[in-house]
Amino acid sequence: MNTDALDYQPFYCEENIWRLNRSAAFRNTARDVVFITSVSGACPLFGMKASEDAEQAIFWDYHVLLLDRRSTPSHIWDLDSIHGASQPALAWAQRTLPDCEHLPSEHHPIFRVVPGEDFERDFTSDRSHMLGSDGAYLHPPPTWPSPSAKGTCLARYTSAEGEGPGKVLTLQAFIGWIS
Repeated sequence: MNTDALDYQPFYCEENIWRLNRSAAFRNTARDVVFITSVSGACPLFGMKASEDAEQAIFWDYHVLLLDRRSTPSHIWDLDSIHGASQPALAWAQRTLPDCEHLPSEHHPIFRVVPGEDFERDFTSDRSHMLGSDGAYLHPPPTWPSPSAKGTCLARYTSAEGEGPGKVLTLQAFIGWIS
């Protein structure tokens, strides 16, 4: 798949992945949408385009990617990675989440894995999380309409607790699952 042709808007990973997940290339395939967060609401990720220094972690409240399970090994589609959108899942984890066990426990990544079909059907966002206190967007919004179908709002996906769609995994469980 030509990644240059993908819909992409910086800082809107959930919408980028929502659109990728429902594209013809992934519809009716084995795929999951993965939300990464932490108990503290600040999860360090390496190799991100938004980072001033890719060798340093950028702390995001959450990040979203697509796990393509059509082949072995499975592949991660992370449109914000400097290493390319599609990478073998374990290679992505090694590059993006190195040495996480040395972090304070409140920053350990937590993964919410949601079947792609469920995410396509249920996800909704009104983009209010991207508005500053003055009502202006913190980052320019995508030109496409927001996913506004009646369904499960963004906050339920980004929760580090068990409540919400899909299943919640620790880093160790996630690595075991994608291996």
